[in-house]
Amino acid sequence: MSAEGMAEGMAEGRRLQNEEVARRLASMGMAAEDISEATSMSVEDVRRLVRRRSGPRSGLVF
Repeated sequence: MSAEGMAEGMAEGRRLQNEEVARRLASMGMAAEDISEATSMSVEDVRRLVRRRSGPRSGLVF
């Protein structure tokens, strides 16, 4: 495995971990702006992620 491939894999792993943390924080009622600050994701990306993962019955509003 090349160093470049390993770096890409690690970056993808960090992205997936941030997304999981963002979903958990949103399910706990944390505001998108605070989730953005905690995960270094943009507010828009947090909102898009939560909307995509939450249906109309989830109770999550972003």
